[in-house]
Parts: sequence; C-alpha cells; structure tokens
Amino acid sequence: MTFHRLRPAALALLLAGCCVGGPPLPSFPALKDDEVLEQLRARQARIGTLVAEGSGSLTGLKGAEGSFRWQCWAQGSSRLRLTLTHRLKGLLADALIEGDRVSCYDPEAGTLEKGDLDTLRVPGLAQTASLVRLLAGPADTLAFEPDGRLGLDGAAGRRWRILLDRTHLTYGTAELRAGETILARASFEGEAYRMAGPVPWPMRMTVDRPGEPWKLKLRFTDVQPGAPLDPGIFKMTVPEGTKVVEAP
Repeated sequence: MTFHRLRPAALALLLAGCCVGGPPLPSFPALKDDEVLEQLRARQARIGTLVAEGSGSLTGLKGAEGSFRWQCWAQGSSRLRLTLTHRLKGLLADALIEGDRVSCYDPEAGTLEKGDLDTLRVPGLAQTASLVRLLAGPADTLAFEPDGRLGLDGAAGRRWRILLDRTHLTYGTAELRAGETILARASFEGEAYRMAGPVPWPMRMTVDRPGEPWKLKLRFTDVQPGAPLDPGIFKMTVPEGTKVVEAP
C-alpha cells in the first residue's frame, strides 16, 4: 500500500467535534484529584460506543497533501472501523482495527493489507487510531502523575500523558509515549469543545509526531457517543480478486 495512493487517508483516521453552538460546558471548580478522576471515569463510562464523521487536511508531505472526509465507528477501545473518502475520487481507504491488528483496504491498489497497527506502511494510522481510543475508550487506569498531568495506559505498553483543563475537565494537549519515545502529539482547541449529549467533545484538533514532517488537522461535523452499533459494521467485505498482503 503506497502512501501516494492513500494520500490523506494515511493519516485521516480520526475525529474532532460536533455541532456549532449549543449549551455551555459544565464547570467543576476546586475539585480534588480523586474527585476529578471520578468525574472523568464516569464520563467515559457513558460513551461505550462512538459514531462520528468529519473532515480533515494533511500538510507537510510533498505529493500527499490534501483534504478528505472520514467516518468512524468505535466499540470502546477494542474495535474501530475508519473510512476515508475524497469528494471526487470516492473511497480512499477502509480500515478495520481489532486490538493491535489492522486490515486496511486500498481500492486503488486492489489490496487488503493486514498486520500489526504499527507495521502498516500508512503514516499516521497508528496515531489516529490511538487518539480515537483515547476519546472513546474507558478511563479505568486514569491517574494523576507527579507533575500534575494525567496518565492513561494504552495497548502494548503505550501510555498517554494528558494536560487537563481542570475548570471544564477537558483535554488541552496529549502525548502518546512508549517509554520515553513520543509516538504522537495531539492538541485540542479549547474554544472548540461542544457538548455531545452529556459529554464535552473536542470539535477540532491537530496531530503530529516529533521528527516527522506531516501535520494532520481534524474536525468533527457529527459525533454520537453512546450510539447503538450494528455488529456488521465490524465485518469487512472486499471485492473478489482483492490481493491480500501481510505487512512486514
């Protein structure tokens, strides 16, 4: 699967926001650390599933820059389905992620690439999938670290470090780390948070990775936390004759 074929689909698997306007974000003045964690865990428990769509743009990679539309379905942090489309070219990529295994269909190449999330040759896919999990997944392991940031364990030894706005209990910035290595950085626009049902949700965010030239900007146009999911959404069907390849 070439990056040229996937273009922004490479990085587009993410989300960011809801509708414009709406009720103000709830405030939580002077909560103690354990009260903050209780509020955040309860909020995440209300999500469970996610149905969302939006738009995005990729910059910083010559020959692969552009805009796209995306759709996302998530069952907690365990199962994700992400599709990327172009207004003229149609489907760019369709990815099914279960645990750390990914099946990614490239209609232009006629291939279905399978492998571990970090081994697929699609820049940004691992970062965007991890960010979906951060927003839609459970917060059972959430805890404050000595520097005041939040820590949240992820899959395969990864850990999020999150800067929290304690007034509204919303995320400001987040880093995904494996040991001391930063795998992804996300910046959430505080003024772009909106209420999606009982949950404050970021409408816009920027994702990048230190040492790599790309930058991904993402925006939600619709988000439905807790929406019912058809189990069939996590069953991928590809056209007959599609070549199956294993990621190295």
